[in-house]
Amino acid sequence: MLPPGVYSVTQIEQEKNPVSQVIQLVSLLEFLLNFVSPTQLGKDGKPATVGERVDANRALFANPPDVFFGIGVRNNIVHAKATDVTEAEIKRAVSHLFKAVKELRNHSNVPQSVRLEAFATPAEIVSAPTRAVTTSQLPPAPPKPNFSSADQSAPTSSMPLTPTAAVNPSPSYTTKVTPRPTMTPQQPEHKISTNTIRNIAIFVTLLAAVLFLAKPVWHLSKEKLYGSEEETRITRTQAETALKTIQKSYGNKPLFASKVIEAQTAWRDAEIAFNQGKFKEAEPIYRRLLAVGDELALKETERKDVQTFLDEMNKSREAARTAQAPQYATATWQEAENLKRAAETASKNADLPTAKQNALQAQQKYEEAKTAADATPKPEPSPTPVSVTPPPNQTSGNEEPRVRPRPDSE
Repeated sequence: MLPPGVYSVTQIEQEKNPVSQVIQLVSLLEFLLNFVSPTQLGKDGKPATVGERVDANRALFANPPDVFFGIGVRNNIVHAKATDVTEAEIKRAVSHLFKAVKELRNHSNVPQSVRLEAFATPAEIVSAPTRAVTTSQLPPAPPKPNFSSADQSAPTSSMPLTPTAAVNPSPSYTTKVTPRPTMTPQQPEHKISTNTIRNIAIFVTLLAAVLFLAKPVWHLSKEKLYGSEEETRITRTQAETALKTIQKSYGNKPLFASKVIEAQTAWRDAEIAFNQGKFKEAEPIYRRLLAVGDELALKETERKDVQTFLDEMNKSREAARTAQAPQYATATWQEAENLKRAAETASKNADLPTAKQNALQAQQKYEEAKTAADATPKPEPSPTPVSVTPPPNQTSGNEEPRVRPRPDSE
């Protein structure tokens, strides 16, 4: 009789669930290989696994890699690994395992009784030779009385004799005898009770349910403990893009150096947690990096806004200087200059709101100084005398022209 949990090829072929077929085929394969190499031990001194037995008996299989493929599919199903197998791979594993089991059918180490039970088809079981049916023999007939002696006579009695029924009379050829039904001999040692079949069916059903529910339950508990990998991966991609933007746009600006370092540190800490599978811990760190990127973008916008105010202030200052505000509106000009210096200092110290406010006030003071300078009357400029210089080759009337002496000719 096959041990519990090991089914014959016929029973496995009748199984409709491919997942159950894979598990049952690996169990049958391991059971048969125990007869092929019963004394084989594994690397750790314990009984060898089914994979180690297949590896040790490669010569018995036409294509050992196919057998290892089927065993690997069974391991993924039983242990509910993250690398799931597809339906096509399960069917392919069933085909390879059926072939591997049938290749062990004629091995000499497999007992004949095990071979018959593991590989016999329903037709072979019905056509198997039956045992002879034995019947009990009839009791011998009583001896007949001997009346041949002269001194013996037949018994007489005043009462009529009651006829005695014959003991086990032989049947008459004219009497219709109902034939006994021919019973197919049953082998009690191979009989499986109904309770056992029901328990096995319940076990297989529960096992299939556990295998199918193991993955969702594992993922649900894993997400509850460590967070969702898919969601964290999306956040990680966004954080990586934000870090590249921060390093490119603000890496060479001393004003934002502290924020750049903070973003780089957050990325390093988040990557360590992500690579360790702690997605729930890595998620808020990635989001902190995104917040740093948003903060830098906001500060850059404020900085550009303040720079616009500083440019407008400088334009007003140039207009007031052209209108001679330093001479005709000295007090207002000095106030504007003080506000200008305060705005530039606040801008260098990243105090953008103060810089913006001082630049706006300085611009107003420059405009007031220009208005006051324009309203102040200015003296007319005196004419500048023009001196006329005679040409260099023009001589006065009293001077004689100078004549260059000629060289004496010979």
